[in-house]
This record gives sequence, structure tokens and C-alpha cells, in this order.
Amino acid sequence: MCLIGLALNHFPQYPMVMVTNRDEFHARPTQSLHRWDGPAQLWAGRDLQAGGTWLGATTGGRICALTNLRGKPAVGLNAPSRGELVAGFLQSEASASEWLADLETRSNHYAGFNLLLSDDLRTFHLLSNQGDRLILSSGVHAISNGRWGETWPKTERLVDNVRAVTAPESTEALAAVMTDETVPADSALPDTGVGIENERRLAPALIRGDEYGTRSTSVLQLDSEGILSMTELTRDRSGQVVATQRVTLPRA
Repeated sequence: MCLIGLALNHFPQYPMVMVTNRDEFHARPTQSLHRWDGPAQLWAGRDLQAGGTWLGATTGGRICALTNLRGKPAVGLNAPSRGELVAGFLQSEASASEWLADLETRSNHYAGFNLLLSDDLRTFHLLSNQGDRLILSSGVHAISNGRWGETWPKTERLVDNVRAVTAPESTEALAAVMTDETVPADSALPDTGVGIENERRLAPALIRGDEYGTRSTSVLQLDSEGILSMTELTRDRSGQVVATQRVTLPRA
């Protein structure tokens, strides 16, 4: 995952709205949103190369999303997949606080990550293995591949675009905010060690490319009755939507 927008208690009839883009190499095998086997009623896509996921939710009120931290040193070829963290939390019965306390003791085994999660769809915790841990306040937030509090043009624009949504009941309106292709001036771009040409290429919310780009857009809407809707839009190399999966998760 490379970009997450989260609105908490911002829309009157929707106490939680999340929009995400997953950017990845097109050659990496992926299974779209589906119910996983196992006792937990868990819905997520799956990275078929490493077995984990980047975003998922359960009927029991758990949700978890992950972004990689760009520019942070890897921990070696044998490091565990960061995608297993999302699956691990969703399949756990521990509270968010308990699970994160345990993760902090072993988080340095993983390459850099931001992990956003909740065990009730209303209180959201953020943990990075670069030293950030907090509970998010009400409002509109965005995070990409930098640390919490680092302002990137794409996260600033996403916050503004989510705030401007007038129809939060519309999946299409929410998904549209993730199609921004603005490339800011070089002076506004972050320096994450990938070179200026790659910084430009990775700057938009929606990335098009033959080898690497936005593989999917997801929209999650929690209504005032506690019903969570998940929509995943699968994109091709040109950025066009080629498949749509939708699921409604009543609270268990």
C-alpha cells in the first residue's frame, strides 16, 4: 500500500471512511478482495508471492492497512513480509493495544512500515517501526510512504480532496479522490533516496506505468448503523478500472 486517506467523525452519517491506493509491480501475483479461509470472517486481497495482504477487515470490527516506508534501509533478504502483519492482526483475538505492544518488541525484524489499525472501526492506532505510535484524533488524515507528520504533496492534496467530498455515501465520489495525477514542482517533492525522476513518477496519487503503478483503489465506508462496506477497484497498467469487488460486513 502506498497511500491511505482516513476520515474519522468527519462525515455525519459515516463515522469512518477510508480510501487507499495500492501501488505495486504489475508482475507481482495478486488475488483480489475475497473472504479468506479460516475461523475469522476476514476479507482482504492477498499477495500471492509472500502470502500476506495490504488491507483487510473482519465482521468482528477489525481493520488494518499498511504502507511501506520509502527510503528506510531493508533488514535483509530473509526479513519477514510486512504483509503478514496485517493478516496477523486481523486473525488475532488480542485488543489493538495488546497486539501493538507485542509487535513493538519485534518490529525491527521488518523493513520500514506504517501500520494503521482498529479493533472497533472507530479508534485508530498508528505504529511505525521508525518510532511513531499514536491514536488518531477525529478529522481527516493521510499517510503515504513517509513517517507520520511528514507532509508530502500527495498527502496534503488527499486531505483537501477528502474534505471536499459532498457525497460520502457514493463509492464513486470517494474513489475519484484517489485518481489525482498532479505532479508538483521538484522543490516540493520529498527526497527519499530514489532520485528526482522516480520522485516525480511516484508523486501522483494515481500512478500509471507498464512495470509499476496503482494496482487497486479501495473504499471503506462505516455507516451510522455500524455496517462496513468495502469496495476494491482493480486497475490495469493504464490506470483504468478492469474489475470491481464489493462486500458488506455486518458487525458480528
